[in-house]
Amino acid sequence: MSLRRFASRTLLCGFLVGRGLTRVMEPGTEEEIKAFAKSYGVKFDMFSKIEVNGDNAHPFWKWLKSQPKGRGTLGNAIKWNFSKFLINREGQVVKRFSPMDDPLTMEKELLRFL
Repeated sequence: MSLRRFASRTLLCGFLVGRGLTRVMEPGTEEEIKAFAKSYGVKFDMFSKIEVNGDNAHPFWKWLKSQPKGRGTLGNAIKWNFSKFLINREGQVVKRFSPMDDPLTMEKELLRFL
């Protein structure tokens, strides 16, 4: 799925994961990671490294995971660095996607809110 065709109607943000994941974190400096992503054509905003789990998790991620539709299937922890959240225009989490979710499923959900 290419999100480019939705660019004028959506806001896509990427967060670099520092610490706080159970299995993985983004290797390298922020500059290296952003350069790597750019080499693959990433054009959406990428933010600084943050923690997403535990006591030091960024407040935004704590909020995302606390929302009724933001809860995980096997617990609330972010287990991999490609977890995604769909937030509607009213600022409500309407869907949490795992890294294993089919991109076509995500596209169908996204189209419901455009």
